[in-house]
Amino acid sequence: MKVLLRTWRTWAEAAGKASANQSLAADRPVLDALSGRRAVVRWSSWTECSRQFDPWDENCPLHTGLVPLPFVGDVTRAKVYFLLLNPGLSATDYYAEYECSNFRQRLLTNLKQDFRRTDYPFFPLDPDCSWHSGNAFWQGKLKHILLQLSERSGRTHAQVREFLAHNICAIEMLPYHSVRLDIQPHVLQQFESVKLARACVSELVAQAQAGRCLLVAMRKVDAWGIPLDCQHVLRFSGGQARGAHLSTKSDDAAGSRVVDFLLQHLVPRPGAD
Repeated sequence: MKVLLRTWRTWAEAAGKASANQSLAADRPVLDALSGRRAVVRWSSWTECSRQFDPWDENCPLHTGLVPLPFVGDVTRAKVYFLLLNPGLSATDYYAEYECSNFRQRLLTNLKQDFRRTDYPFFPLDPDCSWHSGNAFWQGKLKHILLQLSERSGRTHAQVREFLAHNICAIEMLPYHSVRLDIQPHVLQQFESVKLARACVSELVAQAQAGRCLLVAMRKVDAWGIPLDCQHVLRFSGGQARGAHLSTKSDDAAGSRVVDFLLQHLVPRPGAD
């Protein structure tokens, strides 16, 4: 975990203005090889995106003109970790980074893990980011968890949202944005950023086995190398992984198990039943 955090903190501290190639230096040989197969896009402005963005591009390229997103949230203090494949992509990502300087700075602050000036380390839940597509994605995923936590703890929805922002973290196997990831497993494993993410998750598995955190493997379960015998690991497979619904409709549903785990860390409001 320390190597992952140090690597991306160093990258963020050295990051200058937004550019067409905002990738980890160790990943560039793999990205260069992929670019020859039209699997990498290097845009450096909102204008390029607005004129060329194609959500139906069959090549499903990686976009290096956006800040990489290896993780979101407080990596060292979270209680629940959502394991995903790579950040999605919409036109709002380019608009946010190239036209809204504060948002790009928020992304870099996340990589530095500096949360002194925010109540929302998991920034997609910050009301100030409610206009961004990442907010819509995570609000949808976490809706039932938030509602259940509020009902069972007596806290308001706003209080639970802030609690979640402090206690959940998303870790992406590959940090580069794409509409859909279409890279062969043997190529994926060549990325240094993937190796760093998997090493971090290996450390988290030990914490999960001790009951200190909960891992929710939403995509590419087998690629994370998570053991099958850990009770504090939730796995989505097949069609489940594609939708990765965090339902609370039954006691054994994924969302319900996340709620049960988080409730022990959410102190009930004084006077609540």
